Amino acid sequence: TAPLVEKLVTFECKSAVVMAYGSSGAGKTFSIEGTPASPGLLPRTLMAIFKALDATKDSATTQVSISHFELYQDQIYDLLDGEPSTVVRVPMNDTLNHPAGQAWQAGGKAGAPRALKHALLQPQEGTRRALRVREELGGQVVVSGLTQLVVSSGEHAIAIQQQGSQKRQQAATGINHASSRSHCIFTVRVTETRPGTEACGPTTRSSSLSLVDLAGAERVNRTQNSGERLKESCSINSSLSTLGRCIEALRSRCNGVPRVVPYRESKITHLFRDILLGCGGNFSLIVAVSPDTMDKDESAQVLRYASKAVGIGMIVLPPAVVVLERPCDALLSNSADARNEVVPDVCNLAVPHIDSALDEREVDLRAEIVAEIAGVIQEVRASCERRLAELEVQLEERDTRIAELEELLSNRPCSVSIQVH
Repeated sequence: TAPLVEKLVTFECKSAVVMAYGSSGAGKTFSIEGTPASPGLLPRTLMAIFKALDATKDSATTQVSISHFELYQDQIYDLLDGEPSTVVRVPMNDTLNHPAGQAWQAGGKAGAPRALKHALLQPQEGTRRALRVREELGGQVVVSGLTQLVVSSGEHAIAIQQQGSQKRQQAATGINHASSRSHCIFTVRVTETRPGTEACGPTTRSSSLSLVDLAGAERVNRTQNSGERLKESCSINSSLSTLGRCIEALRSRCNGVPRVVPYRESKITHLFRDILLGCGGNFSLIVAVSPDTMDKDESAQVLRYASKAVGIGMIVLPPAVVVLERPCDALLSNSADARNEVVPDVCNLAVPHIDSALDEREVDLRAEIVAEIAGVIQEVRASCERRLAELEVQLEERDTRIAELEELLSNRPCSVSIQVH
């Protein structure tokens, strides 16, 4: 992630996403989080971000904030909301002392009894509040009510992330004694604020990097899931299938073939809409392949899934610069107050000077307003054109389907029976 970190702190890229994909038990969570002795991608990235920021000598004020949430059965739950964990976790020693755990240790994955998934980690029913995904007026996709915490160092961010990971839903299955039952998204956002000048007020810009630990794809005949675990498997496989179709559609569009990207069919794809539409940032996919020969079919499917991401071209856009305050507004207010003041000695001399300055400021202000309105109109027009293109593709697909059905009906032989009484 070194190139992504560099673009993050230099604001060359508006957003970047790194996803870890693989079969259950292949090591995705270990690759992302790691252990205290062997840190994973996430803690090393956080340390690299603060190291790069400390090396930057600039007058701008930089703030780093993080968010941490999970997608469990296509519902978003905040992992930093301060509520107690809803997951019961069994220490590893107790796990191995349990009869099911001893069978797991002695016989490996193949010899693990079905009772294992009921004996170890079990998600508990809680009262967590599900959050909603919405699109703001400017088109940005956000999670309403999501906690954003400001962190001061890499160690601070890692400690918060580890606390949030304790709330993630996990359970034991027939092939993984600590299987993640949700997609986990950790986002770090760097915001830079620069002081204003006489010509322009203070400005701010921000860029983000999201690391996504996807839940592993599962086959029921191997996991032997039932009940709630089966519902979780269906939700996981459905969202991963949608993500795969979005990546495949994006690849087709990069090759000049118009395809509709079905990002609205799952929240994991809706959250990263701009990335999956091929604009706005960088997209990286980490593929975890299990070395176990029993997982050869899953490993082959994972590699076929990952091959869809090869050859995708992304349009990288820098973050937008937002003006926090306009100095001309204060000047206009001060000029109006000055005109209302009656100063007999200098009234005839001061008022024309103020009026002249005011006229120039009004012209500048109107020009800025017109430019802003033109920019908004252009964004709305681009959004409408993009939606129109998607509808046209859907209409073509529907017309093609109707034509196929009409041809099928026309070629089907029709038999008529006449009965004479």
